[in-house]
Amino acid sequence: MPPFGKFWTVLLKPVSPLAAPADSFDKTRYERMQLMTIEVIADTIAEFNVAPVRNSKGRYDTIYGQVTGSSTAAMIISYLTSSPKCVGVYFSMMEDGGLDSMYFDPKSASACNSALSKYDGGIALVALDNPMWIGRVQIPLGVSMMHELGHAKQYLEKPAWYEALVDIVKNNNVSPQIAESLKETQKYTKPAQDAKMAIELDNITRHEGPICTEMGKPVRTSYP
Repeated sequence: MPPFGKFWTVLLKPVSPLAAPADSFDKTRYERMQLMTIEVIADTIAEFNVAPVRNSKGRYDTIYGQVTGSSTAAMIISYLTSSPKCVGVYFSMMEDGGLDSMYFDPKSASACNSALSKYDGGIALVALDNPMWIGRVQIPLGVSMMHELGHAKQYLEKPAWYEALVDIVKNNNVSPQIAESLKETQKYTKPAQDAKMAIELDNITRHEGPICTEMGKPVRTSYP
């Protein structure tokens, strides 16, 4: 999901380039990762008050491994790694599971902190302790990650479209003070809700839904 509501003005701490792991590693594979345009962020995002999980780079491999049987997931990764833009991935974990996975488009991220302008394909934040559920079925975290990377693909395909819809949500949102006491579906005015749903349903229809189908998992028919 895009960073709507209380997370819209989140302040982010500058991040450093992908550093070589201190432990032994596959040098050929690491050099190949450096050329990719998906970069795991190892520094803390300050406003979330939570450090990235240990071995974040290894987590990417493990979590992506959950969806390697999906041709749609492979297509998303291929699209992003073929792009000249850099997409950041940040893995977080909070004890109370109070943080949702979300995607920060480049405009939103750089407005929070100019140091994040290097992520000109945006940042996908993946909350490891808040997995997706569809009905009574827990969906693998790999799907959550691909949902957020699906937003990155949406942005890179149609940046003007994506930014225009995000601006509608931002400019028509209920005030944070009121939103705190409302249910999720009540936190947006109708123009904002329509814009939010346009982004989410496109992502579910073209990315998340096909991945779930290919993995034999249920598919969401509504959002959230």
